[in-house]
Amino acid sequence: MTAQTESHRQDLFQNSPLPALVLERPGLKILAANARAEDTYGVTGGLTGTSAELLWRETERVGLEVMLVEAAAAGHRSGPWTHTDESGHAFDAGVYCTSVEFEGTPALLLIVTDLTDDLARERSLAEGATRDALTGVSNSAHFLDRLRLMVSRASHDAEYRFAVVYLDLDGFRQVNARVGHMAADRILAQVGGRLVEAVHPDDVVARTGGDEFAILSDVDAGGSGPLKLLERILGAFNSPFASDSESVVLSASLGAVIGGGASQLQTDAIIRNADSAMHRAKQQGHGRYEIFDESLQHEAERYSRTEADLRRGLEQGEFALYYQPIVTIPGGDMTAVEALLRWNHPTDGLLAPGAFISVAEDSGLIVPMGDWVIHEACRQVRVWREAGLAELSVSVNVSARQFKDGDVCGSLRDAISENGIEGRHLTTEITESIIMEDPVASAEIMSEIGSMGVKVAMDDFGTGYSSLSYLKRFHFDSLKIDRSFIDGIDSNAGDAAIVAAVIALAHSFRSHAVGEGVETPDQLQYLRLLKCDMAQGFLFSRPIPADDLAAIIQRGTPWAGIS
Repeated sequence: MTAQTESHRQDLFQNSPLPALVLERPGLKILAANARAEDTYGVTGGLTGTSAELLWRETERVGLEVMLVEAAAAGHRSGPWTHTDESGHAFDAGVYCTSVEFEGTPALLLIVTDLTDDLARERSLAEGATRDALTGVSNSAHFLDRLRLMVSRASHDAEYRFAVVYLDLDGFRQVNARVGHMAADRILAQVGGRLVEAVHPDDVVARTGGDEFAILSDVDAGGSGPLKLLERILGAFNSPFASDSESVVLSASLGAVIGGGASQLQTDAIIRNADSAMHRAKQQGHGRYEIFDESLQHEAERYSRTEADLRRGLEQGEFALYYQPIVTIPGGDMTAVEALLRWNHPTDGLLAPGAFISVAEDSGLIVPMGDWVIHEACRQVRVWREAGLAELSVSVNVSARQFKDGDVCGSLRDAISENGIEGRHLTTEITESIIMEDPVASAEIMSEIGSMGVKVAMDDFGTGYSSLSYLKRFHFDSLKIDRSFIDGIDSNAGDAAIVAAVIALAHSFRSHAVGEGVETPDQLQYLRLLKCDMAQGFLFSRPIPADDLAAIIQRGTPWAGIS
C-alpha cells in the first residue's frame, strides 16, 4: 500500500459523517476514533485507548461481542442494533463491522449509523399498505392476512376459537344521497373509530367495502364471548353520528361465524358464511345480528348451487322472456306488453324470478342478465315488426344493481341500434327505492334514457317511499299501481281510496296509471270507474312465450272492446 493510498484512507476515516471506530482484535480496545465518533459518544479524554464496552449498555455487550467474533471469522458483519448514546437515548442503529489492518496489526473497523428515520419510513409504508386511507382501520388485504393466520392456528390448536363478524350499515346509500359524499365519508371514519373503541385492542377492525366492515377477534366460544362482542359492536351505534348539516342515526346488520374447533373451515368458506349471516340479519330487520348455524349452512349451499347454475344458464342460453299484455281501459287494446324473465332449468323446469333473482342480485349476475333481457326484448320487437304484427311497446324491468353498477344506458343504446328499432318501442320499469339510493345519478341516467326516446315507468308504486318530491323532480311516463292495492280494491275502502289517489296523482303529473295484478272483472270495473288508463293481470293473460302472444295478436285479442 502506498503512502498516498494510506493517507487517502485516513482522510476517509476521519472525515466520515458516520461514527467510525478501529478496535483491537481480539479485545474491545479502541485504537482509533474519528471526529464524528468523538462527538457522538463524548467520552472525557477521548475514545482512543478506552474499551468499546463503555459505549454499550451492559445488556448489549454480549450481542456486540458475538458480532465482533463473527466479523473476525468471516471478515465482515452487519446488522440492525438498538444502541444507546451518552445521554441515554436509545435509537435504532445499523452496525457494519469488517476486518482491517491498523498500523501493521489486525483490527476491526466498526461503523455505526442511525436508522431511526429510515425504519420509521419503512414502518409508515408498511402501515399504509395495511390501512384503509379513509377510516384509518385495517384494509381488506390486512384482514385477509390475519384471518388466514387464525385459520392456520386453529388447524394446529384444537382449543383455539375465533370470531369473524361482517357488518353492513343499514340504508347508508340514502344517507350518502342526503348528506353528500364528503360528509358520508366523514361518518364512515367515525364508524371506524367507534368500532375500534368497541372491541379489544388486539382485535382487527377492517373496512372491506364502501359501507361494510369486518372484525376479527379471539374469543371464548364456549362462553358468552361472541355475544358480548356482538352486543358491544351494536352498542357503537346507540348515539347519532355528526355530519355538517345534521345528526345521522345509523344502525348495522351483523353476521358472525365462530371459527376453530371441530369445524375446520377455510378462509373463503368463513367469509361466505359470515356474509350469509349478515344478509339474514338484514332480512330479519335492521340493527341486529345473526350467528351462522346449520340452517344458514344449508342456505349457503343452496346459494352456491344457484349461483353456479345461473352462470351456466347464462352461458348456455337457458333463459327466456315471457310476455304479459298491458291493455287500455276502456277499449281493451293491447298496445304494450311486459317482458318477464323465466329460467328453463335443466332439472327444476321453468322457474319464475322469485326462485333465483335474489341470488342474481347479490352475486352481481343480474347485470349481465339484465343486459341480455334488454337485447332479447329489442330483438323480439324487431321479429314482430318483420312479421307485420301491430307495433307493441315492450316494458323491461331494470334492477337496482343493474341501474347502479351496470351500463343500462349503453345496453339500451346498443340493443336499439343493433335491431334497428326506435326507442319508443321500449319502456324501462324501475322502482322508487332505486331512485332513492342516489337521486343525482338517477336523474342523469333517466335523462339519458329519455333522450333515446325510451319511456320510463315507476313500478310497484305505493310500496316504497312514494315521495311526491321525486314525482315532481323525475318525469315518469306511467305509474304502475302495485297489485297489493288492486287485490282489495273491490272489498277494502282503504285500498280503493289509495288506488283512486294514485290514479289522480299520475294524471296530475301527466303520466298514465297502470293497474297491476288484475284478476277479476270487478277489479277491472273499479279501475274503469276510477279512470285508470291501463291494466295487466291474469284476467287478460298469464305471461306467455313470444310465439303464443303473436298468435293472439293475429287472431284478435279476446278482451278487445271492453268498456
